[in-house]
Amino acid sequence: ERPALVARRVAEISAAGLKALSLFLLGKLPTEEKGRSTAESAAGYKEIIEGLGPAFMKVAQTLSTRADLIGDAMAAELGTLQDRAKPFPSALALEIMRAELGGDPLAVFESIDEEPVAAASLGQVYRARLRDGGNQVAVKVQRPNVLGRIAVDIYVLRAALQLVKQVSGMSRDLRLIADEVGVGLFSELNYESEARNAEAFAEAHKNLGYVTVPKPLMELTSERMLTMEWIEGASPASLFLEMDGAEGGRHGAAAEGVGGLGAAATTTAIGTFRASGADADAREAARAKLRRMVDMGLACSLNQLLSSGVMHADPHPGNLLLTSDGKLAYVDFGLLTRVTPRHRRGML
Repeated sequence: ERPALVARRVAEISAAGLKALSLFLLGKLPTEEKGRSTAESAAGYKEIIEGLGPAFMKVAQTLSTRADLIGDAMAAELGTLQDRAKPFPSALALEIMRAELGGDPLAVFESIDEEPVAAASLGQVYRARLRDGGNQVAVKVQRPNVLGRIAVDIYVLRAALQLVKQVSGMSRDLRLIADEVGVGLFSELNYESEARNAEAFAEAHKNLGYVTVPKPLMELTSERMLTMEWIEGASPASLFLEMDGAEGGRHGAAAEGVGGLGAAATTTAIGTFRASGADADAREAARAKLRRMVDMGLACSLNQLLSSGVMHADPHPGNLLLTSDGKLAYVDFGLLTRVTPRHRRGML
């Protein structure tokens, strides 16, 4: 119904593809001729992806966890999209809050940080304090017009896959791939659904004393705004930095990769750790915390897969925290999947 909109988007994607191709070709030139490092190339690819918008950023976030496929430098760079993407203006975020709340946000919140604590592909998160009770909360606000942009991208992807099918003579309907991608993306755009996912995950694993989930505030949650309790904790990446003697710090989190440095810092931290001369006791303490985090994550994942059947479908490092009382905190419940009893019995 809007051919001009689709044509413009195809042109934008094509132009970005040409930029990426030029980066790739420049990377093939001898270093002494071009002097472009792997890290610089990765930064260039990330800039291109960020310019293409939420759908491409979301795919890049997923790729950032596969350093075995795209390399350490690219994984580190793309990992910044989990919680350090380019934010949209806070003034616009406040307007979205106002629209979703039906009034002035400061009538509900005593204070709201001027800048987001994290920004990712679909939204960004602010730390705020409630007037009623004074508790700290995390407020996630959806990026403007993200629904329309993703809809156009899925349409273009479906058309491209249909063309591939026709040219190749395949019998399989490749458009189903685009449909699956679309279902996942659109499900993450409904923050009321995400809040219900968090409640379902917490209920399913309430008997696991080592797991904690931030409680959503349903009365302050809508399709484009999610309010959850603030959780203090250390991310896996910050623990790697502690092992290197760097200032680890504590980080709050409650949505979309909030919780420290994220996966991007992990690769760099591992490398510096190996050459570290930091205090042995501090490093051993951080190492013990990481081991505990891994043990709890493995145990909980097995419980999700084989017992409860309620699985967190996006457990990347930016969505996991180790709290001060030694618990594993899961955050960001945009993607949740169910394992049927039949499949659980089959795996057992």
